[in-house]
Amino acid sequence: MKIRTIGIIMAAMMATNAQGSCDDIYKLAESMMKARQKGAELPKILDVIERNGSSDAVKKLAIMAYKEPRWNNENLQKRAISEFANKFMLECLK
Repeated sequence: MKIRTIGIIMAAMMATNAQGSCDDIYKLAESMMKARQKGAELPKILDVIERNGSSDAVKKLAIMAYKEPRWNNENLQKRAISEFANKFMLECLK
């Protein structure tokens, strides 16, 4: 995952949500990866995003989560969730 892409997505998310914070971005990234690791289907996730009127940046975040592998081992799932969310948090804090 390219850091520049993360930065662009985060900037778009922050712009669409003036109240947004790094914690909010962390939680969103964490939620997306949790859904991915639990086996939620991408079309259903994208449908929810669309129905809620979320930004294209949120859609891109979901797509990035689904480009990551889905693990069968619970410890690996937790690690993937944590690492994905932390990447976005770190970029936000820059």
